[in-house]
Amino acid sequence: MAGSSSVAGTTELHEMAMVDGATSMQAVDGGIVLEAGRGKVLEPGGFHVMLMGLRDTLAPGEEVDLSLVFSDGSTQDLVVPVKAFTEEEGHYHAPGTGDHDH
Repeated sequence: MAGSSSVAGTTELHEMAMVDGATSMQAVDGGIVLEAGRGKVLEPGGFHVMLMGLRDTLAPGEEVDLSLVFSDGSTQDLVVPVKAFTEEEGHYHAPGTGDHDH
């Protein structure tokens, strides 16, 4: 599964993972794998959609378009809420990734 949104230059699927004994966020290589008949929960602290290169400032509570793209070519168009950033910056990105514009 992959994603896209008109409000962002780049849309990535991310996960929280242990890196050198600390929890860090990282992009999911190859997308999120969905087993037949089962789903995955997208949520802070787990698998989530990261919108980067935002075209405008987004405020918590706003809604934005999001299109999920599946390996068979099908899509699911959604309207999703913007959530407040609540993680500590130093612990959210994997070491050495630098600052992201999201």
